[in-house]
Amino acid sequence: MKYLITTYDRNDVTDHANYCEAHQIPCIYALVLGEKCTVFVHCEKLTGPRSQAIKAHEAEFAEFIAHLRNTYAEPAWIQETLPMSFWYHDLPASAAEDVAEETYEFLRTILAPFDDK
Repeated sequence: MKYLITTYDRNDVTDHANYCEAHQIPCIYALVLGEKCTVFVHCEKLTGPRSQAIKAHEAEFAEFIAHLRNTYAEPAWIQETLPMSFWYHDLPASAAEDVAEETYEFLRTILAPFDDK
């Protein structure tokens, strides 16, 4: 599962987070509430070489965050703890899937060497 978009079902979010941790993939999900959403990206549960790969790409992660900021203007704002997590608040709900997909593709390029063959 690449990412989750939900109107907040705690079980959905918990199940998704557990799946991501078990498969050692970034946890990406969007909580949609009416016209707004928050996209959450967590890489803290990655271990070993995957965690090291994310940390080694901190500069690219910062560039990616800048790209998101330029693409999705205020009032949306990013709370970041780079390189391991960020929350993108007050996005239009219509942007949830685009941001989740862009983030997934970005992180996938970093973690591609660790894909199961």
